[in-house]
Amino acid sequence: MQAADVDQPVTSASKSLDSANKFMDRVGWKMNGEKKMEWSKERDHRNQWSLEADGVIVEVDDASGLVKHAMNRNWDRKEHGKKVLISAEKATELAIKYMTLAGLAVDEAKLDSCKPSSTYVGETGSWTVRFKRATHGYVYEGDFALVRIDSEDGSLASFGYNFDSPEPESMQAQMPMETAIANAKDYLAKQGIELGSLVSSDLAIVPHNDYWEPDAKKKVSSKQLAHRLAWVVTFDGPWKKTQVWVDAETGLVIGGVKSLDINDKKAIINDVPTVNKTEDTQNITTDL
Repeated sequence: MQAADVDQPVTSASKSLDSANKFMDRVGWKMNGEKKMEWSKERDHRNQWSLEADGVIVEVDDASGLVKHAMNRNWDRKEHGKKVLISAEKATELAIKYMTLAGLAVDEAKLDSCKPSSTYVGETGSWTVRFKRATHGYVYEGDFALVRIDSEDGSLASFGYNFDSPEPESMQAQMPMETAIANAKDYLAKQGIELGSLVSSDLAIVPHNDYWEPDAKKKVSSKQLAHRLAWVVTFDGPWKKTQVWVDAETGLVIGGVKSLDINDKKAIINDVPTVNKTEDTQNITTDL
């Protein structure tokens, strides 16, 4: 669901607080001490209310009133045993349950991975379950959910959810894969970029981000981008991950992405989808 582009909250602080409290009750989280409510107007127009107290953070989407991100820092700070009593299958089941308890749609959630993850204290104490969003069998680039489950008792450590991209107007895959690959190579060759070997070519739903366009021709704005069904053509050079997105209906290059030559290995907690704060916020503090 795309949030409205507004300068004031759509959902009241009291209603957002109620949503956050209900979620915490359902998952068994306790929030002690002074509670701070903060509304932020984000650059990507996904405004939110954030409730924070005693190491617990719950973020409520302003447009939908749904909990989209939550983190219990107290879980990370405590010692965890090395026992893994919850299976990967059970962890996946619980991850879906926790997202459902937050009121989130899981019918488009496609399991991507379920792996053990380490905590800040260095022990393996959780499962990290990652989902991708898929519609009509096609995965969205950039839309995913990440849920961390205690590997001993199955309790929730944190989760983030971003299934916000708009559906594409067309799902027509008229362009053959071979033509899409050739178009990708020709397009970047004209810009003096010599591609490496072909790694893969798959259909997916991507944002039209004009990534490979010269800066003067880019049409990307801060507003949510239109999405298209495209061939995601991946090469192993000149960057380790070099992707060119070719519209599956028109054959035009509409975007892509590249990675750094040296990948930065960050803690899994940093992979939880969230948004960056701006100075355009309103703070409401309460002792509720």
